[in-house]
Amino acid sequence: MKSGDNVERVKFYSNGDMTTSYNFNKAIDIVKIIKDKDYAMNDILEFYNILKLFNPEVLKNTKEDIKYFCNESSNKINKIIGKFCSKISNDNIEEYLDDIEPSYIEDFFEVLDKYKVYEKISDDVFSQILEKNDVYLHFILHNKNIVHTYDKILREKLLKYTDSAVLLLDEYETDHLGNYSHRIFPKSLTDEDKNKILKNYINSEFANLNYLRLIVNFQATSELNIDDKIKLIAKKKAEEQEKKLFKNNPGIEMSTLVLFKENQQETVEFNIKGQNWEFAYDINWIKQNIDDNSTLLNNFIYLFEYVDRLSNLNKYL
Repeated sequence: MKSGDNVERVKFYSNGDMTTSYNFNKAIDIVKIIKDKDYAMNDILEFYNILKLFNPEVLKNTKEDIKYFCNESSNKINKIIGKFCSKISNDNIEEYLDDIEPSYIEDFFEVLDKYKVYEKISDDVFSQILEKNDVYLHFILHNKNIVHTYDKILREKLLKYTDSAVLLLDEYETDHLGNYSHRIFPKSLTDEDKNKILKNYINSEFANLNYLRLIVNFQATSELNIDDKIKLIAKKKAEEQEKKLFKNNPGIEMSTLVLFKENQQETVEFNIKGQNWEFAYDINWIKQNIDDNSTLLNNFIYLFEYVDRLSNLNKYL
């Protein structure tokens, strides 16, 4: 099935994700009809996501017969994925990659790593894959076997890639919450290389003020030690951007006010004037339904509009 086909597939995000239960139930239905036949690339990646759903953490609160079914199914799915992976080669890997649905790109490289498909892919073909789409680098760096195998190729790519500085800073400076998957950088990437990457980023037209400030205030670690000269260049660039940003522009007044009122006519009332937003909620409605868990959860969908019905964050927040 090609990426253009509008099919909602099973996707595993993390054990604690709010969509896990929905995807788990859907996975059970899919597994019940799996047959011994040839499957397309996206089907295989969906099976791989089902395997990730059938993990001990998700299964611990299920009935014993469900656990048994999932464990037996996992063995069957592993064989199907292994059989498919045995067919991937230098000759067809790029064709498979072109056919993958966007949400499964990350899983594709995980499968290459876990099922050792990388052992069959030459340096030349892997380089072609990297040249095809820079974004692949974001996913590849989470897979230690691939990073180790193509160490020097990845180093060269990182030295040329515009967003390599962002990858470094996101890994070593930004606070990580939840089920964060750490990036692995090539062992051949030296401190000198990293500083060169940061310097090139600072001098580029794409330098972001927030990342410039991160560089200026970065505290040295064993993985990344930013040279003082680089910090100075970043400080000057940040100051230049700040001057341009606020030149002849004192700023825009913006405000968001959230109120909980007694006995208002509507459950939710809002007043928007330019960039000033005011939202008022009926506190009595919330108090009256405080013991109803379903209603409390539905408030985040229909009242606060924080998530949609599948618990995906509202993209406009």
